[in-house]
Amino acid sequence: MSCKDYEEMISIALDGELSSSDADRLQLHLVGCQHCHEFLNSLQKIKGLFQLQPDTILSKDFDHKFFARLAELRQARQRQMSTQSWWRRKFLVPAPIAYAVALALIFFMGLAFHKKIPFRTVPSKEAYTQKYVDAPYEKIRKIKITKDDIFSIYGEKRF
Repeated sequence: MSCKDYEEMISIALDGELSSSDADRLQLHLVGCQHCHEFLNSLQKIKGLFQLQPDTILSKDFDHKFFARLAELRQARQRQMSTQSWWRRKFLVPAPIAYAVALALIFFMGLAFHKKIPFRTVPSKEAYTQKYVDAPYEKIRKIKITKDDIFSIYGEKRF
């Protein structure tokens, strides 16, 4: 058995409802288990404190006063509810739910009225290479530069 089971047995023993065989088992366990022994001591202290309290004798009209006060509290609650606005009484919704509904409504209205923008496709590697790598070099390859062009730019003495 675990200590939880023995704690339940301790509670039953303090109420005086434990069988003698279970009481013997409990005594053997309490000798070896410090936790259960402390649990027993704490329950005995609590039971002792309750026994020190004087018995409370209720007045003869306690029931009448109690139920009259309960009726007053119910009427006060009904008056409080009647003073609240009709909207709040009928549609009392927690704020997070109201926020979630409002956000969902805004989102779906945005879907309904937004301007459709076509998606840009990503070019393949070959198309990218053709457009941005090979095309500029093709333009350079088509340019014919002669020796005279170079001499006119840098002059003859440099070579």
